[in-house]
Amino acid sequence: MKNKSYKSKKPAVANRAKPVNQNVHNKGGKRVVSRPVKPSLCKSWKFFGVVSATKKAKRGKPSWFRRLGMRRKFVFRWHHRPVVTLVIAFAILSLLFTIYFIGFQSTVKEPVTIQISQGASVSSVARQLKGQGLIASENEFKAIVAGFGGRVRYGTYDIPAKAGHFRIAKMIARGEVASTIIVIPEGFTVQQIIATLNANRFLEGEACDMHSATFVRAGRNGNQVARNNRNNSSSAPRASAEREVPGNPCPLDGDLFPDTYRVAKGTSRAAVIDLMRRKMQEIERNWIAAGRKRPTPLKDWNDIITLASIVQKETPRVSEMPTVASVFINRLRKGMRLQADPTVVYAITDGLGDMRGRPLFTGHLKVQHPHNTYVNHGLPPHPIANVGRAAIRAVLNPADTNYYFFVADGTGGHVFSRTYDEHNIRRAEWREIKRTRKEDSR
Repeated sequence: MKNKSYKSKKPAVANRAKPVNQNVHNKGGKRVVSRPVKPSLCKSWKFFGVVSATKKAKRGKPSWFRRLGMRRKFVFRWHHRPVVTLVIAFAILSLLFTIYFIGFQSTVKEPVTIQISQGASVSSVARQLKGQGLIASENEFKAIVAGFGGRVRYGTYDIPAKAGHFRIAKMIARGEVASTIIVIPEGFTVQQIIATLNANRFLEGEACDMHSATFVRAGRNGNQVARNNRNNSSSAPRASAEREVPGNPCPLDGDLFPDTYRVAKGTSRAAVIDLMRRKMQEIERNWIAAGRKRPTPLKDWNDIITLASIVQKETPRVSEMPTVASVFINRLRKGMRLQADPTVVYAITDGLGDMRGRPLFTGHLKVQHPHNTYVNHGLPPHPIANVGRAAIRAVLNPADTNYYFFVADGTGGHVFSRTYDEHNIRRAEWREIKRTRKEDSR
């Protein structure tokens, strides 16, 4: 039987792998394992080339390449590098101070309005601001403007208090001119819009010529010429014919789009009128592009806006507009007079469209005027107000009803009726409501 040689399950001490970061040696016949000593402060300065004399003697003078890249992973510790910390902190503080001094330092103690002339250069604007005490340095202003394209824009600017160089330069370079807000409510007539523009002291010039032949012919007398001018522009934006008239004639009611407009201070009132006109022309172009869809018996865009102006004046409730529009369309289809009170108001107020607190009497309903739908069949020659999108949508998409009458319900809405007998009952109820309110107010 042969002797089997067995290998030791544990390798000899000499064959064991040397642990990382451990020194293994024999001392007096005993195996001794020494743990590495914690790196001294000197070792942490190796990045800066500070090493002990013993290390230098062993490996020689290291190269800068070895110092910077060929050594174990370098861990940056702030508490080991106080000098670097101080230098970086000083640099950050200097940068912040420079940014504040150049961009945010302010010499403006209270709000100021300035005017930059058209064609002014950056240097001339810088001198102007320096002369008014708004900036401390012309060169700093020029440098900031150069960062925004190197150009200044003319106009009126509202400089707020404590505005720094950066903010002032940014406003003038980007053209952030002072602006004013103009609110034109839906249902306003041209006369009311002009009065609103004239009341705004930040606008300049005349809105239009209130005594022009075009305005008098269309707004006062309701001449058929106004309607023809509108219908001739079926393939192009309307009101182009009116703008060709010498002078500055006022637009017709229905030509302007009521909205909230934000314009620069110093804008001419005529430019605002043109802005409202172009917005309404855009709506008309969209209608033409959509195929000119309209309910019968409406024939053209003038009919749509005219009926929309009546709906706009009859009810302030958007949810009720399609039903009101259906009443008038049903009456038109049946050949009935529209008998809309707003058309009478428009007639007796010479196109103002506001009774200014005066009551509407029965005698007013008999006034002979082209816009009075109590004495004339069909639609008026042109709109009686300037309308919003909701009224236009209501006319283009009226509710499907068989109503022919409506009267106020006392809450801002209306009650609709199918027959004249029902309508008389609703009218009696409305008169009772008014009588009760009158007694309560005494």
